[in-house]
Amino acid sequence: MRQFFGLLISFVLISTFSYAQNSPEADNGSKFVVNPNPHTNIESLGTPLEEVFGLNQNLFTGGVNRARGNFFTCTTSRKVIEHRLYLNPTVATNMYFCIYEGDTQAGTYNQISAVLVSGQGPGEGWYSSGPIDVMLTAGKYYVIYTQMDAITAYWTENPVTPFPDPCSFGAQTGGAGWATGSVPIYGNPPPATQTFTAAAFVDPVAYYQTIVTDDIGGGGYAFPELLYYTFDETGSDSTQNFAVPGSGFDWAQLIGGMTIAPTGQFGSALNGAGGTGTTDYVNTGWNMNVGTSSWTISVWMNNFPTSASTTYLFGNDITTSFRCFTNGAAGNTNITLRGTGIANVNVLGVLPGPSVVHFVYDATVPEIRTYVNGSFQSAVPQAALNLNATVPFKVGSYGTASSIPVGTMLDEFRFYNRALDSAEVAATWNISIVPVELTSFTASVVGSDVKLLWETASELNNSGFSIERKYSNTEFMEVGFVPGFGTTTEPKSYSFTDNNLRSGVYTYRLKQIDFDGTFTYSDEVEVEVIAPASFSLDQNYPNPFNPSTRISFSLAVDSKVSLKIFDVLGQEVASLINQVLTQGVHTYDFNASGINSGVYFYKIEATGINGNEFTDVKKMILVK
Repeated sequence: MRQFFGLLISFVLISTFSYAQNSPEADNGSKFVVNPNPHTNIESLGTPLEEVFGLNQNLFTGGVNRARGNFFTCTTSRKVIEHRLYLNPTVATNMYFCIYEGDTQAGTYNQISAVLVSGQGPGEGWYSSGPIDVMLTAGKYYVIYTQMDAITAYWTENPVTPFPDPCSFGAQTGGAGWATGSVPIYGNPPPATQTFTAAAFVDPVAYYQTIVTDDIGGGGYAFPELLYYTFDETGSDSTQNFAVPGSGFDWAQLIGGMTIAPTGQFGSALNGAGGTGTTDYVNTGWNMNVGTSSWTISVWMNNFPTSASTTYLFGNDITTSFRCFTNGAAGNTNITLRGTGIANVNVLGVLPGPSVVHFVYDATVPEIRTYVNGSFQSAVPQAALNLNATVPFKVGSYGTASSIPVGTMLDEFRFYNRALDSAEVAATWNISIVPVELTSFTASVVGSDVKLLWETASELNNSGFSIERKYSNTEFMEVGFVPGFGTTTEPKSYSFTDNNLRSGVYTYRLKQIDFDGTFTYSDEVEVEVIAPASFSLDQNYPNPFNPSTRISFSLAVDSKVSLKIFDVLGQEVASLINQVLTQGVHTYDFNASGINSGVYFYKIEATGINGNEFTDVKKMILVK
C-alpha cells in the first residue's frame, strides 16, 4: 500500500486506444498497454489520510457501462470521506461512486453508498465522489468502485506486492472487475445488493484508486456491535436496538411493570418496577455468544437506594455467563460483576448515581478494566473467558433474582464485541451515539408553498428521507426524497419545498430510510395554506435584472392563465404560461439571456372557474 499526499507527480499520457465495446466484462485476459514509466506516490501520513491502491501501469480499453474498483477487508473502523478512480473517458460520462458492505468476503454485499456525479470528463485524471461520510466497520468486507456509462479507459497494477495490500483500515484484497465473479453489476441506479465469488480474491491486482478516510465521526467512534438501547421511546413497551449489526431482537421487550419515562442521561430512561427476573425485565432476545472474544459493556445508572438487599442490573445464566448487581455482597454504593470462572470485578462509589460505568474485557491480556464517568478505576486479571449463554440476556434484572427497584433508572446500555481503549471510553461516555437522531422538524408557509426544515444530530446508514404529505382526510403520499449523509456523528441540516399548493390544511412527516430498506417515521407537522383573497400581479424581482428575474402572481380561484412578454412596440417576445393553474400564489423564473437590453412589459390574463376575469401589465428593465 502506498500513501498519497498533495499533488500527483507526472503521468505518462497514452494517446492510442483500441476500444472494443463487445470485449469481455472481466479484464482478466483482456488486451492492455503497459506504461513503461508508472506513477510513483509520495509517502505521507496524515488525518484525513489519502491512500492510493494500484498504479497507472497497465492501461485497459473499457467499453460502455463498466464499473471498476477494489475489494477490501476492514480490521479497523474508519470512515470514508472521499474516493477517486484514475480514468480517461472519451466523452462526458455519468459516474456512480459506490460502496458495498458484506459479512463474508465471498457472498452477498449490500449497498451503503451510491453517489451520482453527472457529466464528468472527457480527459485523463482523478475522478472523485466528492465529500461523503460512510463508515467502514471492523470485521466487515467492502467493495469500493466507480461506475461509468460511456467509453472510459482505466489502469491497474499487476502484480501488487505485497498482497493483500495493507492499509489504515485493513487491506486491499482484489480488483473489482478483474476476474469472473468480481465484476460489479452496472445499474442506473446501482442495485441494492450484489454477489461476489471467491475468484475475486485470487489474483494480486489493484485498480488505480484513491481512498480518503478519517477517524469515525471526525474524532468520534464506531457504534456498539451487539446491543445499544437509548430507552427514548417514552410510554412504549419496547426499545430499539441501535447496535450495528446488532444481536437479538430489533426491539427489545419490556416485560412486566418496567417502563420508559423521564429522565435519563439523554432523554428518557428505563425505570425500575421492582419484581424479579421472572416478572420484570428487558428481554433482549439474545443468548450471549461472545465466546473467547474481547467485549465492553457500559451503562448509565441513577437513583439507586442504599439497601441490604441485592438487586441486579443485567446478566445471563449463572453457569455460562455473568451478572452485575448492587448492594448485598457488593456493598453500599458499589456494583459487582461476577460469574463462574470470573474473578469478581468491583466498581466502587458509583451509587446512588448518576454514574456511567464501563466493564472492558481485553482477551489479549486477559483482564477486565473498569471506568467510572470516563476515568480508569481498576484492572482485574482474569483467566481466559469463553462465554456462550443458553438463555436470553436481560437488562434491569438477571435470572429469577431481584430486578432494579421502583424509582431507579438505567440508560444508554451499550454492549460492544471489542475492548474499548481508554481514549474511546473517555470520548463516548457522556455523548449519545444514536443513529439518525432527529433534533428538529418544522414547516412554514410562503405564499402557496410549504417549506420544510429539519436537522439531525447523528446518522447511521441513512439512505435519506422520503417526504410524505396528507391533505385533509386523504392518506399520506410521497411528494419528494432528500438523500441522507450515510453515517455521521456531525449535525446535518435539510430542507424541502412543496410548491404551488391549493388552500387547505396539510400534514407532513418524514420517512427516514436506511440502506437496508428499514425505516422509521418522524412526528407529524401541520400547516394551513390560505387562499389569496383576490387576483394580483406582483412587480418582478430583481428589477432591473440580468439575465433572470422572478414574476409572481396570485389566483383567487383555479384559472386559465396566460403570461406573456412584450417589447415597447407591443410585439410578443415570449409566452411563459398558457395553461390552467390552481388557486394560490405562483412564481415563474424568466431567463432573458436570448434577448437584447431594453424596456419590456409582462402581461397576465386569467379567467377563473367562477367566470371572473383578471388582466394586468407591469414594466421591467433588462440591463446587460
